[in-house]
Amino acid sequence: MKSEIRAIIFDLDGTLVDSVADLANAMNTVLLRYNLPLHDTETYKYFVGNGIKKLVERSIPEQQRSADFIQKLHSEMVLEYKQKCVECTKPYQGIEDLLTFLNEKEIHICVLSNKMNELTQHMVKELFGKYCFSVVRGASPDVPIKPDPKGALLIAEKIDVAPQQILYLGDTNVDMQTATAAEMIAVGCTWGFRTKEELIASGAKYIVNFPTEIKNFFTPFYL
Repeated sequence: MKSEIRAIIFDLDGTLVDSVADLANAMNTVLLRYNLPLHDTETYKYFVGNGIKKLVERSIPEQQRSADFIQKLHSEMVLEYKQKCVECTKPYQGIEDLLTFLNEKEIHICVLSNKMNELTQHMVKELFGKYCFSVVRGASPDVPIKPDPKGALLIAEKIDVAPQQILYLGDTNVDMQTATAAEMIAVGCTWGFRTKEELIASGAKYIVNFPTEIKNFFTPFYL
């Protein structure tokens, strides 16, 4: 029997929005202050996914990754990124059409990001303020970051929807691992920062190549 999907949890970076240029510009600005090697935008696609602190750690030479130095650059990166986070960042083509469709269908739409909660809230408000989101969650001290499933399960609890009735859409192994651990429907998107092969290897049950393909999940007997 087809399981009715009542909610969707979106990852933010690489799923709803193409944000890598702003992340790269902010991090490179900080690296430049310390005469550290800079990285191109494509490289940053493999540095993101586990929060800004991990991005900072991956961006600096291994021999300089002391806890104190990482913390120092993390603080500077956060301040820099707050000023740049919506300069170049924009929704992927087809995302706004999809959100309109989901709102019309009265499907819960939610966001779960490893980006700091303050920044997550700000970006969703700035870029998607006209849409109705049921829950928007970023990283906070009281909840482990993805791939720990706690954040996803808290969203399910808040909207009162069983995990098995939630489609989880993301672009990295972290997202697929989170969805699987939470017993949600793991859907990998190929327009983001990682490859189809990574998504499948990490547990994606479905792969989509364009945002509006998500509409197919609401066709009778799709699942």
